[in-house]
Amino acid sequence: MTSRSARPRAYEVLTGWMMPCDPLILRRHHWQVRLLAWWRGAQRRRPKADSSARTPAHLLRDTSLVLAAARRVEPDRARRLAWYREDPIVALGSRTAEELVAEGEATRLIALIHAIDAMERGGS
Repeated sequence: MTSRSARPRAYEVLTGWMMPCDPLILRRHHWQVRLLAWWRGAQRRRPKADSSARTPAHLLRDTSLVLAAARRVEPDRARRLAWYREDPIVALGSRTAEELVAEGEATRLIALIHAIDAMERGGS
């Protein structure tokens, strides 16, 4: 009589070293599989990275510094953001503040904002 080789059980296929009679090992393996399935699902459900996540840190820092300096000249946040994105600055080559920050000229822009602030405070 020849012995047939038994088909391997599912847990033997996945790990091979587990003993089928130990419930603690089976339970730990079960949670590992569930954790892996959850992680893979979370990776699929992850929202796309927004533009601020891809923006280099120095651009975020320079933007916040420019907007903080502009707060003394324009206290209204909506108008300050509109100025930052849309209004060209003739003294700096008719570029917007956003373009100047992207080109690395935040220092010049902050100096201009401080000069405007000093002129407004001294003139009134």
